[in-house]
Amino acid sequence: MACIICRDTNPPTVIQKFPTYSILECNNCKFAIVDPIPDSELLNKLYNSVEYFDTHMNYNFESISTAEIEKNIRQNQTLHVSNLKKYLKDGQKLLEIGSGGGFALKAFKNLNVDAKGVETSVVAKEFAEKKLGVKVINSSFEDFISEEKYDIVMLNHVLEHFLDPVMAMAKLRTLVKKDGILYIRVPDHDSFDRRIYKSKWPAYAHYHISNFSEKSLVMIYENFGFKVLETRKYISERVPRIIRSLVVRSPFKSLFINKFNGRTITIIGRAI
Repeated sequence: MACIICRDTNPPTVIQKFPTYSILECNNCKFAIVDPIPDSELLNKLYNSVEYFDTHMNYNFESISTAEIEKNIRQNQTLHVSNLKKYLKDGQKLLEIGSGGGFALKAFKNLNVDAKGVETSVVAKEFAEKKLGVKVINSSFEDFISEEKYDIVMLNHVLEHFLDPVMAMAKLRTLVKKDGILYIRVPDHDSFDRRIYKSKWPAYAHYHISNFSEKSLVMIYENFGFKVLETRKYISERVPRIIRSLVVRSPFKSLFINKFNGRTITIIGRAI
């Protein structure tokens, strides 16, 4: 079968094997996919469990304290609001797909952004609405229907969960206004981190259907009418701290990060 991203017809490479699944990587664009792809009913059950958020997201809706809630909101503001700062305006409409506990939505709402989420977990939706006062629609992305278009659509470690990322991108394109922003963060399969950790890479999981490289992610943006504005990578945590601190002040910072990049890649694109 051809690669679903770049349509390369050469056989993929088995990059990792686990007891119940393997990771197959395209030799051209470095996009990798789980084989076999898990059953949608099992995935839906997983995403609706309290245990999933407790272990994968590192917070428990039943026991999280007010201090932890505030900490999560601040962390989301430091990360997402900072990444999107130059594109933000008062009153913009923002849609987050897979909004989890709603911490990012709350961070944007605090800046007068009209932020709304789509979340498959009933528990997460109820928490976000009752504890944080943000708007969340309880739906899978596949079943989500909207006649609205948004100034910003964001997915933070969500695109890798979709059974069909190509169909997901096609749907995302219909939700972003012309000149609007699509903001996606995913694990970077072509990262220094992944090469170092190998089978122990934290992003390897049966429910991470897709594993994107920068090349494959940029390609899928461009395939669906988005102009890539920014690509952001981070220095791997495996690089000694003293070296990381020196690199920040180095004129060769971008070259170093590209070679020793961490597990996450961020792409910001504009609908054209």
